Amino acid sequence: MPKHTFYDLKPQKKAIVFQAAVKEFAVYSFDESNISRIVKAADIARGSFYQYFEDKGDLYLYVLEEIGKAKREFIEPALVRVEELNLFEYCKAVFERSILFAEGFPDYHAIGELLIKRPSTEIKKRFIQYASDSKDEGIYKRAVEAAIGRGELRKDIHAAALVMLLEQLSFSVMDNVAKELGYKELKKIQAVYEEMLNIIHKGCIRSTEN
Repeated sequence: MPKHTFYDLKPQKKAIVFQAAVKEFAVYSFDESNISRIVKAADIARGSFYQYFEDKGDLYLYVLEEIGKAKREFIEPALVRVEELNLFEYCKAVFERSILFAEGFPDYHAIGELLIKRPSTEIKKRFIQYASDSKDEGIYKRAVEAAIGRGELRKDIHAAALVMLLEQLSFSVMDNVAKELGYKELKKIQAVYEEMLNIIHKGCIRSTEN
């Protein structure tokens, strides 16, 4: 994470550095990215960079953290309905907000894609450690636990496996279908997602038959 000298900068200066990093990481994977291009775009000296961050990985994790906060805030209208909606209606609401986020913040989405498609061994280790230190239980974990508590799901459903499956479904549709159709085709993308989600739904719901 950034050093205190970075946090002491004026908001406008911090924003310039952040945006320069976002533009770099949206085009290049972590391993391919270059500090020289970032400092040039931000109009700061290379020495100043190391006054703000330990290294490129430090900056990268900071960018990921800020993107995570922005996305969480954006999809909050869906997240707050976790107790109100059944699990699968909740998933649909979260996915719709996620599509809108990707459409509205394409650079953020591109960074996420590169992180998954061209992962760096170095950053993967640091990101896993950062994630393990985070208290965020994820978008789907709480919803699955709530659904189990309400008796919506079969008793033999493995909660952790279902959480992983829901996460992977969202990423897969975003990565393949949304990219092919374009993020403005919200209804078509949503239809594909819901069709696939319904397959999971049918295998998970608790039967009402005696």
